[in-house]
Amino acid sequence: MQMSCEFCVKTELLEMEKELKSLTIAWNHVNGHVGIHGNEMADKLARDGALRYKSQV
Repeated sequence: MQMSCEFCVKTELLEMEKELKSLTIAWNHVNGHVGIHGNEMADKLARDGALRYKSQV
């Protein structure tokens, strides 16, 4: 059975959170593609990074 990418990312983030116990981390859900400037910029940066990664592989 293959795990979804979302599950893998969640698992990795929870593992990092355990390692960084001295930090306070607040998780907030943000709806995507609704015009929130910071979220739209994060989407663009993620797409750009993915394209760069693909071109290097």
